[in-house]
Amino acid sequence: MATRIAKGVASAKALGNTLTIAAVSLNSGSSLVVAAGYDDAQGHPTSVKWGQRELKPRITRDPATYDIAMSVWSVGSVRDTATRDVVITWAANINERGAVVTAVEGANKIDQQAGNNDNVATLTPVSGVSAPMTETSNFVLAFFVAEGPTTDIVSLPEVDVSGVWTAATVGQRTGTAGAPAAGNVTITEVYHQLVDACAATEARLTNDSARLWVNGIIAMETLSVYLTYYSSGKCTSCGDIMWCDNDINPVTCSCYDGTLNPDGTFIGTVVANTDQELIDAARLEIDAGDFDDIELVKL
Repeated sequence: MATRIAKGVASAKALGNTLTIAAVSLNSGSSLVVAAGYDDAQGHPTSVKWGQRELKPRITRDPATYDIAMSVWSVGSVRDTATRDVVITWAANINERGAVVTAVEGANKIDQQAGNNDNVATLTPVSGVSAPMTETSNFVLAFFVAEGPTTDIVSLPEVDVSGVWTAATVGQRTGTAGAPAAGNVTITEVYHQLVDACAATEARLTNDSARLWVNGIIAMETLSVYLTYYSSGKCTSCGDIMWCDNDINPVTCSCYDGTLNPDGTFIGTVVANTDQELIDAARLEIDAGDFDDIELVKL
């Protein structure tokens, strides 16, 4: 089952072109998600890094009629257990900006995301709709960016689970405050654990003041990586290599009237003038999935 771990927030109202969330510690295999809301004057960040590791943009929302924008960046699985700063960089200085950093352990496939904005001020923003999730352990992260101050009060976070609105959890929240209200940005994280496959999902919450919003949702699944060990044998007459494991039936070569068992033993009748020898071997198999974010390293 996936585990969400809050990793910190940062915000600023003074002009600048970076935000830093210091000392973000991750375990090997963790997924890292960074969501930011900001003044749209300079567009989206040009890079988001954990140390030197580049994150990939998943959602970018920049409604032309708004003064705010948002983006979500992620990496599906990190190789190292390490502590590094997360640094978000824009091409030029901007005003109000805020970001939240979240780690998820046990859900490392991030290939389903969507953004949304209503283009009108509302009390009940909706995230957008993700694609269906097919695995048996899934996780949803939604981010709501308001053109408003952190003094607003949010409540009633919910996620649509196969057509049923279900209570979710408000996570990290940050941004700016002060007058005028529209001169601020606030980003709120909402999350929910899904233990079964789920149809397309979306999230929503309630704010105590009507604001303009840009929102997004990420659906996360588990990517399986596993080893399968094989016994093998070779017929010295025809040269055929015979592979066998516990998941498939024993196999034969073209001139051997018998089979090779998963434990490496032979059964059956040896054809005249042929011989068989056991080969000590193993083969790696990796479940098909989204390797776009996975670091594979030759040891």
